[in-house]
Amino acid sequence: MDQETLRGIVYNLRHHRTEFHDIEVKAANNDNPNELWKTFSAFANYSKPGIIICGLDEDSGFKAVDIYNPSKLQEHIISVTSLMEPSLCPDITVMDFEGKTLVIIEIDPIPLEMRPCFYKPKGVYDGSYIRISISKRKMNFYEISTCLSNRSQPNFDKEPIKDATIDDLNRTKLESYLDLLKNTRKDAPYTSLPFEQQLKTLNILSDDNGTLRPSLAGLLVFGQSPQRFEPQLVITFLQYYSTTETKLAPGGERFLDNRKFEGPIDEMTDEAYKHVLSRTGKGSLIQGVYRQDIHEYPRIAIREAIINATAHRDYSIPARGSHIQIKLFSDRLEVISPGGLYGTVALEDIVNGESTRNRFLMHFLEDLNVVENRGSGVDAILDATQSANLLPPQFEDRISSFKITLYNAQLQSDEEKILAYVREHGSIRRIECQTLLVTDSRRSKHILQKMRDSGLLKQKGTTKGAYYVIP
Repeated sequence: MDQETLRGIVYNLRHHRTEFHDIEVKAANNDNPNELWKTFSAFANYSKPGIIICGLDEDSGFKAVDIYNPSKLQEHIISVTSLMEPSLCPDITVMDFEGKTLVIIEIDPIPLEMRPCFYKPKGVYDGSYIRISISKRKMNFYEISTCLSNRSQPNFDKEPIKDATIDDLNRTKLESYLDLLKNTRKDAPYTSLPFEQQLKTLNILSDDNGTLRPSLAGLLVFGQSPQRFEPQLVITFLQYYSTTETKLAPGGERFLDNRKFEGPIDEMTDEAYKHVLSRTGKGSLIQGVYRQDIHEYPRIAIREAIINATAHRDYSIPARGSHIQIKLFSDRLEVISPGGLYGTVALEDIVNGESTRNRFLMHFLEDLNVVENRGSGVDAILDATQSANLLPPQFEDRISSFKITLYNAQLQSDEEKILAYVREHGSIRRIECQTLLVTDSRRSKHILQKMRDSGLLKQKGTTKGAYYVIP
């Protein structure tokens, strides 16, 4: 970390008078910070790098204070990180700031397949923590189980469903699927097997101590009423009046609409998709003699977000008590599914990453064209929102859940983006502007100086360490 970056961080801490999701401070002026391992674990299990600044006192308005012993603090940090599993290798920087010495620790998140990162003396179930907003908490059993299951290929969608029989599957749908396979995979040896043996070979049926029962994937795709056996594997829809869940409508209603969708995945997602379209706004564009309907949210983005939730959600036993949620606010649409990202897919590279949690389910959905190609859903969402000139979608991974948020606001001009950023964060530096606008150093510098000269922004600091605020 350099001085310019540190100044910007401290300015924002003091301006907002709070820590941030990726920044935590510790005074460390009397002794080594207590239970530093909790913060290490939380940041290592987080989706973004975390920064711990020792030598800032939050109770004094983030004032720089004398560290008890910088040398011993560094030894303590190295000792604690060596007791983490897996062990961590943080970047440690000792830096002078406002006449005091700060020790800055930067923690990178560990790969998904190595989580949870925990403190060995406490064990995995008491030593694993997670970052939630500006705080940290101990991971619960489900979150730890989810992390551990990511270390190998899950087969929950292949498991037989107790009490279900082949009669609970849609015979017409099954025969149509087998006919499709005969035409597309003519040389496959299973096509000549008896009906039930074909279904077993395809993992639509699974062996349950000598009895063939529908697998979870088979039931979800070909079942006549999957929720008879798994009542929580549904999609719910809630529409709120404003931008929060607490603000009531003028008539006192908490929800403007409240629905539940059931059935096999193709029917359930289609009904949910159609209902969301009916509850969102729609305009018209006249081109020549033709009229084109323009939806508040791109239709393909809505559909892909819902399909993504059903295809990639966690179907482990602990997660089957949770359902997929669709929440419509006045400014955004949220689709939340149980279970975070799986395998090698990282949030920062979600477009290029590909790991399939539910292999058999995905196989059926691809054959039936419910999904197109693995990994293409996020691309489709990004392309659709960009083509509609909307704010980019947000993807949020919380280990126990994954959320896609679509916004209905149009993209702003560069100046509007910068002003919105400064209103939220208190200031902006050239490198932050460069990232925000996805541009180069020269152009970001030119725009900031132009906004400064026109009075929209006020420059503080020297040229190298300059940052900009609203006058």
